[in-house]
Amino acid sequence: MMNPLLSLVKIAILTVAMLTISVSACSVPWSVSSVGKPSAIPDGSGGIIIAYQVNEGDGRTTYVQRLGPQGEILWGKKRIVLYSVPGRSEGGGMSARMMENDGNTIAVWAQNNSLWAQKMDSDGRFLWQADNIQLTSNGVYDFKVVSENMGGVIVAWTVGNPCNLFLQRIDGQGHLLWSNNPLAKGVHQYFALASDSAGNTFVIWEDKESNVYAQRLNSSGEPTWPANLLLSAISRPGTHMHGIISDGTGGAIAVWICGIRDEQRPYLVSSHELYAQRIDADGNILWQSAGVLICSSNTQTERTRWPIEPRLVGDGGGGAIIVWREAMSIYAQRMDADGNTLWLKGGVQVWKEERAQGSPTHNVVGDGDGGAIVVWCYTPAGKNVDKNAILHAQRVDGDGQMLWGDNGIPLSSASSYSFSPQISQDDSGGVIVVWAGGRSIHHSSNSFVQRVNAEGGLLLGEKGIRLNN
Repeated sequence: MMNPLLSLVKIAILTVAMLTISVSACSVPWSVSSVGKPSAIPDGSGGIIIAYQVNEGDGRTTYVQRLGPQGEILWGKKRIVLYSVPGRSEGGGMSARMMENDGNTIAVWAQNNSLWAQKMDSDGRFLWQADNIQLTSNGVYDFKVVSENMGGVIVAWTVGNPCNLFLQRIDGQGHLLWSNNPLAKGVHQYFALASDSAGNTFVIWEDKESNVYAQRLNSSGEPTWPANLLLSAISRPGTHMHGIISDGTGGAIAVWICGIRDEQRPYLVSSHELYAQRIDADGNILWQSAGVLICSSNTQTERTRWPIEPRLVGDGGGGAIIVWREAMSIYAQRMDADGNTLWLKGGVQVWKEERAQGSPTHNVVGDGDGGAIVVWCYTPAGKNVDKNAILHAQRVDGDGQMLWGDNGIPLSSASSYSFSPQISQDDSGGVIVVWAGGRSIHHSSNSFVQRVNAEGGLLLGEKGIRLNN
């Protein structure tokens, strides 16, 4: 999660999708398989840097492009080739994650079971060695990237099954500064990563016994919290869904999901509970020993709650805004620095459509003013779940009030399937949103970008800008 204190560094998840720029929608040949998730970050000068994937012949290529404030192409129609690999994409996979600092961009990506990195300047020129920098060749399952706040990045990844968790620091010159020893062994594949302005790195993970741990590393890669720091005194079946951010004072705020076993059939998970915890700079647990319960099956007695995929952002005051999804709805809750919930019990409802087809997917960023901006895609009632997912966004202020209408705003009028929305701040109080789209979930061969101002206005046209050939 992005530290709210950082003004120059923007982190975004970058993963793949299509080619040059046009503003109209087009049909997608049924013979074309889907591409992966595109992502975008601000370039520090009012523009956008985008990474996306293209299926070309028998292979796929990941490109990087820079757009101006109005969507104009700045790196030419040929774009920057980040890397190419054989085999067409089936969509959904990760391809690159990037960080921008002072006009330069560092990209990290998985390729042929290895993890690579490269730095580009504002004109798209590679600044590190021509063959890129290799972090590992041991078969990466998942990886994440955050700023190290001195011109470089921190990269974390998992390898194996059960996994080992590794972290590495790359400085601005491309040097690998930390050892290759795993931070934790026997962990589940999924984890979360964050950093702060003082050079600290925070990571949260779960072991095979469903225990949730956290650790803080200093700029030298040394753990500074107690080993095996448990975030909860209670071990329950987990679902590998975690999040962590800096609290702005050397500590962190974390969230995770616990599964609740069925009393009659204990081998089944009957519902979920969402918890949060704060850890101070010395590694002390500050909130309740089991964590603060944010949402559970007992929060609202009229129905069973199934919170999943919690995401959180800082609120600028030492607390956090937590956003999660359920079957046909999205909820949010704000926590203060002392672990008190500030909005409605069980969370405020960001979006709901009881007859929607399929569960929504979502992402969130802070709005820079104590609130958050949420983006999600869903299939409206009566539509084909594989062909008609649409994209919406909502801004919620620090008091839990919805600012962009009762049910958010549509981000594109293009008649295509939309999925995997990624979101980042745009340095002007608004957001940049990118997503993959096409004829159906199995044939989504386009990528789109949209920019939304703080009032909910669409800045790149009603359909957004499409990247294609």
